[in-house]
Amino acid sequence: LGHVKNSDKFICEAGRVLKDGGALIIITPNAYYKIIAIIDSFINSYSPDPTIVKYWFPSSIVNLLKKNGFNKFKYKFTGELPLLLKPFTFMSFFRSRIVLVAFK
Repeated sequence: LGHVKNSDKFICEAGRVLKDGGALIIITPNAYYKIIAIIDSFINSYSPDPTIVKYWFPSSIVNLLKKNGFNKFKYKFTGELPLLLKPFTFMSFFRSRIVLVAFK
């Protein structure tokens, strides 16, 4: 979803082709990660992926999905932590990716 220019149109089309009860799995760049990674870049050499159109917060994805007919959601954070947070593995919401499952 982070690489899609028109995310609203993309989610609308996904909802259209899914059967009722069907599931959509989204893996997308995490906005929380980017915030800390930018701070981290003063110490390390972080540079964002230029192909990413948008970094997402979980609430933003959920709102987009609700607007397009999805009604049940589960998500978790996965991927790397910014170097500043490596010792704090319990802070999973700063991991680089959001994995979200949405049901229609």
